[in-house]
Amino acid sequence: MPNLLQYPIALFGILRAGMMVVNVNPLYTPRELEHQLNDSGASAIVIVSNFAHTLEKVVFNTQVKHVILTR
Repeated sequence: MPNLLQYPIALFGILRAGMMVVNVNPLYTPRELEHQLNDSGASAIVIVSNFAHTLEKVVFNTQVKHVILTR
């Protein structure tokens, strides 16, 4: 997620819930994003809506079950 107010809110919420944060570069290509999601074993992602088109191309090839969109 880029440097937005939503980032620290999501970050601290995730940590407070006892989960792990894996930062993803919003400029990743679909292939790079798919690799990182699979390598990390991510089951959820918080993503800015204007970068969701990249996730949409690969989400079904990953273990991601929950997608949280923000603007």
